[in-house]
Amino acid sequence: MEGHKNKRYQLGPKLPYTLTEAFKVNELAQAHKDRSKGATFWKEIEFKGLIPGRTGDSMRNFLKVSLKMGLLEYYREYVAKAKYSHQFNSMLKAKD
Repeated sequence: MEGHKNKRYQLGPKLPYTLTEAFKVNELAQAHKDRSKGATFWKEIEFKGLIPGRTGDSMRNFLKVSLKMGLLEYYREYVAKAKYSHQFNSMLKAKD
């Protein structure tokens, strides 16, 4: 097929990173400061499956964009938007 290009298919809607994912990305970046700026490092993380469902490019971009001000600032923004779970439309209430 001439002119045929490979396409990347998105498996679902883009979901914001959870706090658990943010902590893990930050932990990996801090543990490997010398390599964490490179795409190769994040591709290795993707292939190891340390953060399931996230591509190496996505993790690297998240680190550069969302965590550039630090993990505490991301946490504040995250809590302010009440993104507690992607599985539920609203936050669940604990029973007494």
